[in-house]
Amino acid sequence: MSYEAQVRMRSWQGYEPIATITLEPEELARKTGIEFEPSHDDLDETLEAAIQAQSGRVFGLVRHVNSPVPGTEIYWQVSKGRVPLAIHDALEALEVSADAVDWVKPSAFFRLSRLYFSAQKAQKGAKASASKLGKKAKKAAKGRSLLRKKAATKPKRD
Repeated sequence: MSYEAQVRMRSWQGYEPIATITLEPEELARKTGIEFEPSHDDLDETLEAAIQAQSGRVFGLVRHVNSPVPGTEIYWQVSKGRVPLAIHDALEALEVSADAVDWVKPSAFFRLSRLYFSAQKAQKGAKASASKLGKKAKKAAKGRSLLRKKAATKPKRD
């Protein structure tokens, strides 16, 4: 379990959808132990849950029962700012990869993609650096080996 705790929401006032993930509440419940409760909003009957991430952020999880689109919406208090970081935090708390994200709040999309791609680039850069270091080490070892061979075949001076 990556989230800190499941919490009871007294009011959803100020919470807005920031992302939708492809997983249904049943899948999330099986994977994480989160318990969804039946409820309703202005649109439809819902299945709802709220979790507190280890960062302290509280996220709402909502599935509109009669929605033709599969998935679960992630709600957060957008007024608290930094939506891309909140999305990242929610995915981490739910133990879900970015591949499961079906929709993000448009204002967060470019920042989130920049965050995701910079992380990918850093990971590739670390692999490339390790590869370069490995090649340099091999080259240095080969050079030392050649020096030893030359030293062994050189006649000794008296």
